[in-house]
Amino acid sequence: MDEPDLAACAAAIRTVEALARSSAGPRIGLVGSGVVRDVVSACLAGLPDVSVVEPHDHERGREEVRRLSTALRTSPSGRPSDVVVTLDGDLRLAGLLVRRGGAVVSPVPVRVPIPMTALVQRELTIVPTLDMATRAAESPLLAELGRRTRERVAA
Repeated sequence: MDEPDLAACAAAIRTVEALARSSAGPRIGLVGSGVVRDVVSACLAGLPDVSVVEPHDHERGREEVRRLSTALRTSPSGRPSDVVVTLDGDLRLAGLLVRRGGAVVSPVPVRVPIPMTALVQRELTIVPTLDMATRAAESPLLAELGRRTRERVAA
């Protein structure tokens, strides 16, 4: 088994914990494979409304996106993810899996960027993970994401 990137694991765990603690916490999807995914999902196993999926295809075409989207909706709420955390740096895939107006997070170096058109058309937010991981309590993006999620749940 490969050694996990402990900094990436810690950043992902702190980010997801901070998001999950916000009132009316957002639905969080973790997407990735390998050791980082295993460590992070084990550490977050008890949190509500957090789903973990593993991509299978390297191509990650339409069928794979549909399979992963369905898998992320398996929680009791059954709603799309408000935040998708990519543990393998594929922002494009995370952008396809998150709800419109949601947020994408990558605690690891970005391998596949998200197209600007997807950011604009789907009204997505890219959350700077290292900022959130080090100062999650005072992160303005976290506060804004929590506010938007509470408004969406109340509507």
